[in-house]
Amino acid sequence: MNIFYSRCLQLRDYYLKTESDNTKVILLSQLFAIAFYNSEQLDDLPRGVTCYINCSNLTSNITSIEDSLRSVLSDLHFHKYHVERNSNFYISHEINFVINDA
Repeated sequence: MNIFYSRCLQLRDYYLKTESDNTKVILLSQLFAIAFYNSEQLDDLPRGVTCYINCSNLTSNITSIEDSLRSVLSDLHFHKYHVERNSNFYISHEINFVINDA
């Protein structure tokens, strides 16, 4: 099995056991889906491309969601990334992020 997917599965199990809030699990599942549909760099998150995560099903506030996304990306061993809220977040409910790791 791919290393990225293995890390996602291990992290999901860890989050389910240790987190009372499901925000990280939901974000992780969306990152997993982005990697699955990434046609340029199969089985991993795309590098240098703006990706979008839909946060409409999350109940946390935007700052908490951004912090959780940063935490999940760090837990997945991505060290160079940029997370920012979409300028029309309250309409689109999307957060943008870019992975810069080589």
